[in-house]
Amino acid sequence: MKPLPLPIRALSLKALPPKGRLALRWVGYVAAYLTVLVLFFYLTFPFEQLKRRIITAYAGTLSSPANGHLEIDDLSWSWAFPGVVAHGVRMVSIEPATTSDSEAKTKVITLERLAARFSPLMWLFGTNEVSFSATGMGGDVNGSFSSSSKGREYTVELHDVSPGQLPMIAQTIGLPLAGTVNGEVQLVLPEGKAAMAQGDVSFTMDNLEIGDGKAKIRNTLALPTAQVGKLELKASITSGQLKLDLLKAAGPDLALEGEGKVRLNDKLQQSTADLVVSFGFTDRYRMKSDVTKALLGEPGSAVPSLFDMDPTLKRAKRPDGSYNFLMTGTLDRLHFIPTTQSVGSQRNAPTSPAATRKTPSPSKSKRPRSLRPASGAADAG
Repeated sequence: MKPLPLPIRALSLKALPPKGRLALRWVGYVAAYLTVLVLFFYLTFPFEQLKRRIITAYAGTLSSPANGHLEIDDLSWSWAFPGVVAHGVRMVSIEPATTSDSEAKTKVITLERLAARFSPLMWLFGTNEVSFSATGMGGDVNGSFSSSSKGREYTVELHDVSPGQLPMIAQTIGLPLAGTVNGEVQLVLPEGKAAMAQGDVSFTMDNLEIGDGKAKIRNTLALPTAQVGKLELKASITSGQLKLDLLKAAGPDLALEGEGKVRLNDKLQQSTADLVVSFGFTDRYRMKSDVTKALLGEPGSAVPSLFDMDPTLKRAKRPDGSYNFLMTGTLDRLHFIPTTQSVGSQRNAPTSPAATRKTPSPSKSKRPRSLRPASGAADAG
């Protein structure tokens, strides 16, 4: 039999010294043990119990169990170990009926796929960090969450998400929305308290359209699609208060701007708003169809429009044709109050207790201070 080449003979176990063979044997034992252990976790992990725990934790973030619930079709291991992936995630929100003759409204946000991965290396430094990515709402959502003895930190990025799928935006406007949303939220909660929150919010909505020609305003007439174009939103968060630094759009059919603040609560829906929003329709949109002429009135016409016949809208209308409202109350129960105040002016005629508080002067936004360890381990794992 022809002997093996020298390099191969040098790699054989017989060529190793006794201590080397012993060490290699123990390495094999450990590798085999870890392989069996990982396989055991993959096959026997209690995903049903984990699913119930996630659903229960989500319910704890709601102001009331009657306001909604979470549904998950399937939960299993992710190839990005150690991580999990969920399919068919549905966040169901229920808006109670406001009057005896109205019905409760149900809104469902669907994520086709949601993957999350835990960072073992950050855990060694005393920080529980989870990164996640989701496909749904017409686009993608990525981000991370970390928790330590110092507090909690959140980062969320939206990529080409449909504005009509964002719950608070869709609920506030109350009409179908089309377009794409891109942006980022950075939030730091020292000691885990919303009252100490720091952060930044930045969103851009491109090709934004409001209405679809079918949805009716106040159950009367359907509003033809209004092209808003690009809408920008920027806000800074300091000491638990979100200050709206920029909210502006100047589209071919509608112009909008706003300012104000939101006092954050540990339950986001219970955060209290104190905002001023002004919007107005362009002459092009007023002349778009017979419906817009009837709703908004023709430019320069003395004939009252249907909007002007509504007492609330009539009080909100300004001499330049725009409509100004105060938005006050909790985020899940916003109240729209007509106001004489325009965006950027001093509040000299408050119409609600929240409006008596002065809005702080604009200041340059600072990035939130991270709670993560100062070492380079934050990018590992």
